[in-house]
Amino acid sequence: MISAHGTVAEQEYLEMLFWLFEAGLPMTGANLARAMQLSAPTVHEMLARLERDGYIARNAERMIEFTRSGREHAEQIVSRHRMIERFLTDVVGVPWDDVHEEAEQLEHAMTPRFEAYVRASVGDAKT
Repeated sequence: MISAHGTVAEQEYLEMLFWLFEAGLPMTGANLARAMQLSAPTVHEMLARLERDGYIARNAERMIEFTRSGREHAEQIVSRHRMIERFLTDVVGVPWDDVHEEAEQLEHAMTPRFEAYVRASVGDAKT
């Protein structure tokens, strides 16, 4: 299921940008391309789309910055991902080594209703 806030691809880019931000790494197209193992032109095209849609802005040095709504949306995406990881490890018993890829698939497929059930069972996951 695609969120009302962006496509799966947009969500993946925002999620990776947030992880760069959290890690204290420069939010640049080059770092994003490296982290996502994508070509620079592919990343540039999506960054233009994210900028057009109001999720990010680029400063004079071409560094990427979240807009307020972009950061809020990225935080929601990452929170959902972490919640699913906790659910998979704590409730389902999925080994930690397997949990990230499973969470990547599930985070785009869950309905808001199911997300509320999962969140109620594991709380607000921070890791």
